[in-house]
Amino acid sequence: FMAYNFLGLHHIKTSGKQLYKELKDYELESKLETQTEECFQGVKQFFREGNSDFRLPSHFPYTIESASINRYYKNDQGLFKAMFRRSEAEIVRKGNIEVVKDRLGLNCILKRKEAKGNIVPIDSQIMASAQLQGELLRMRKAFWVNNPQTYRSYHISLDCCLGKPGILYEVEVEYVGRHIDSETNEGEIIKDITELTGILIEKFPELRPSRLTKQDWLGIK
Repeated sequence: FMAYNFLGLHHIKTSGKQLYKELKDYELESKLETQTEECFQGVKQFFREGNSDFRLPSHFPYTIESASINRYYKNDQGLFKAMFRRSEAEIVRKGNIEVVKDRLGLNCILKRKEAKGNIVPIDSQIMASAQLQGELLRMRKAFWVNNPQTYRSYHISLDCCLGKPGILYEVEVEYVGRHIDSETNEGEIIKDITELTGILIEKFPELRPSRLTKQDWLGIK
């Protein structure tokens, strides 16, 4: 998985294009549960064959595989996640979840504040001075689709998580950015995520709407 991580970074560096994220410091995504990872290739093939207005970007048709050990800690500032890769860890802090209303009544589109990008050594005092709450191994497969009308990109991923409760499989549809800089239009983003999520539920009945986060799955309060 270290090799997969390096390969993904290489593809992003050599083939990726700059994206402007309208919702700075926020995460906006839908969540779907499944029992296996068998649907993933079918989902990508569906978009590759042009069965939707959302298309695989011609410059970035790759499936990116990656993995990290995610540990959840608590200190005086509250709960945070450390994503361990090689000799470094990325610190991620998330706010409370807001369930976004959508026109299909899916009730699985979540919005929350997110601060990430602080990279520290794995022996950093940040973790050493905090209490470990739980951990999991997260293995991810992901690809991107574009809305050619709004120039927005979305990340469709399948996570396989291994932890004390067992195995968790979940699919996420997450907004990642726009290819042109513009004023924020959250309503258009929610509309796109709703449409994408509705397509997945209709075409792949093994996918079910969910609001279960990895933190909740581990039983961390």
